[in-house]
Amino acid sequence: MVNFDSVLVDIGEIGRWQLMVCLLCWIPPFFGGVHVLMFSFTGLEPPNGFRCKIPECDGPQFGFNDFGDIFERKDDEIDYCTYRQYTKTDQGCVFNGSSYDKCSSDEYVYADFQFEETVVTEWDLVCGQGGKVAWVGSVYMFGLMVGSYLCGIMADKYGRKLSLLFSILISSVASLLGAFMPEYFSYTATRFFTAIGAQGIFLSPFALTVEVVGANPVLPFLPWPVQYKTLAGVMIQAPFAVGMAGLSWLAMYIKDWSTLQMVASIITFSQLIFWWFTPESPRWLLAAGKDDKAKVIIEKAAKMNRRQTYNFTNQSNDVELESADKQTESTKGSIDAEGTQYGVRDLFHPTIRKISLVLMVCWPVVTLGYYGITFSLSSLSEDIFINNIIGSLIEIPAYIIVSLFMDSWGRKPLFSLSLLISGICCIVCGILDEGALRTSLAMFGKFFASSSFALVYMYTAELLPTTIRSSGVGVCSLMARIGGISAPQIALTLPKTSAGPGSPFFVMGACSVAGGLLALLLPETLGSTLPTTMKDIDDIKANAKPIWKCYTGPKKA
Repeated sequence: MVNFDSVLVDIGEIGRWQLMVCLLCWIPPFFGGVHVLMFSFTGLEPPNGFRCKIPECDGPQFGFNDFGDIFERKDDEIDYCTYRQYTKTDQGCVFNGSSYDKCSSDEYVYADFQFEETVVTEWDLVCGQGGKVAWVGSVYMFGLMVGSYLCGIMADKYGRKLSLLFSILISSVASLLGAFMPEYFSYTATRFFTAIGAQGIFLSPFALTVEVVGANPVLPFLPWPVQYKTLAGVMIQAPFAVGMAGLSWLAMYIKDWSTLQMVASIITFSQLIFWWFTPESPRWLLAAGKDDKAKVIIEKAAKMNRRQTYNFTNQSNDVELESADKQTESTKGSIDAEGTQYGVRDLFHPTIRKISLVLMVCWPVVTLGYYGITFSLSSLSEDIFINNIIGSLIEIPAYIIVSLFMDSWGRKPLFSLSLLISGICCIVCGILDEGALRTSLAMFGKFFASSSFALVYMYTAELLPTTIRSSGVGVCSLMARIGGISAPQIALTLPKTSAGPGSPFFVMGACSVAGGLLALLLPETLGSTLPTTMKDIDDIKANAKPIWKCYTGPKKA
């Protein structure tokens, strides 16, 4: 039977056509980075303080510094939601009391900070309303979870290209509408719909990228094996980081939240130009029985790669039979070669129970570490723009290193080490006071958090048999959202409690270290074929290379 891998052998497994497709697929993830970091600026809380209106002392126009330092201090932290008790005199208010009152007014004034206005200052999301800020981030993460499910189904049923169009439109339109929302709840709703599309503008290009590149070619200039498919699958996350850096640069010059979101959202519509030139996945077209459309794209690919066109003349019947077979199999469920039907409950089959449980812990840990550090970058020092630019761009060398060594050293050591080092960096950050060393360690932690994020999808797919791979990755992705939804609460809300400003880093660090140690219980998959049955998992465990050795290729008989 004909499959797309055999087609790639004829038309070229890597060539100018694949390069064009990969470059086009890099555009949407760039804007995914813009969407995810948007609220870090539009929802920035004023770091230099604020105070409420004191009815008997303030007039219609009142300023932050009208009465000097009148706030209560707790463990060297200023509580701006309090003010010293005062005595009313003919000359005004004298703040000479020994105790403090809580703010009761709904009006606030803010000290100068990096923005002229954010949603926090416009809607006074401080004091009793301060908890709402982190919930915007959590709702966004919930939207990513919905997007994973919805856009994944759309991509499988209607194709990668149509799913991508839906994702571009819903993310861009919702983000643009958000710039004009008059209050908190409507704005939060737009962030939810933006997230649904933002997940899709990464998932569809990722699937398309790995589907058009052959599995055999390796980079020719390295003494160890690095597959082009590995490079393409990992490096598609680089434009996501560039997008976050690009928004950080734009925010340096646009200091009003509504204007910033409006300008950035309008720019995201430029994806539609590149979408027009992006082809559908020929692999998906063949699997869906759309052979004529697949043939047109394959012929264009062969011409661009200067290779011979695949001969469909004698293969059309086989292709139809293969498509029919796949449709028949899909109606029967996930059945292995021995006729045994499997489902989600078989993630706890004795053969893979330990693997499944470890992965279900590691996924939320990875997501918490990555997004938790990302959301914490604005609090590391006063220069929030440079912090976010460096914290974003530092991901790129992490992806390069993962790409270069995961096919030689292996998935397990890189994944475990990334979690351990990221966790240690976070714990030390929690101990240190604000300064260059603390910021540098946070960046180092982000580097390794990005490494683990890049590895977890591929490693998980290689650890689960075909019969439950899709459902297994889906369950793990669902578990990951626990970490994602928790990240804004831990990064933004926890520092305001009695736990102190270093507490988010302690939590993220402890979780990462625990995840890194648990990852040592997973088998190495490098050098093994993708498992099809439970027996294949046993073979992977038996033949896994030691963690300290490098892979040199298949053993000779």
